[in-house]
Amino acid sequence: MAQPPAPVYPDLVPATAADEPRVERMAGSTWTISGGGYEPGAQIHVWLLRYQTDTDLLNAPVVTADANGRYSMQVTLSADLAPGRYGVLVWSPPFQEEAKRHATVDVVAPA
Repeated sequence: MAQPPAPVYPDLVPATAADEPRVERMAGSTWTISGGGYEPGAQIHVWLLRYQTDTDLLNAPVVTADANGRYSMQVTLSADLAPGRYGVLVWSPPFQEEAKRHATVDVVAPA
């Protein structure tokens, strides 16, 4: 029997804490984190953490903001990632509140 097609997810765009989006993603899926509002050429840190911990699951990647202050990074979740709540934190030095963007990701088991 053929496997069902992998879900296609829209980009996750982290926001300030007051507007933090919450999305659902399946373990093993690939999707994109993107956004803007940074200085052109800024070094953007993208972390995926088990909710309310400080253990980054992405190994601290850094992407560079383009000429318009936008960034984009593809993420692939491990197929054996435990279901549960995870947080995305995007920031650019210095590590100050106005440079942080957040999102909540509810990871579900593959169908």
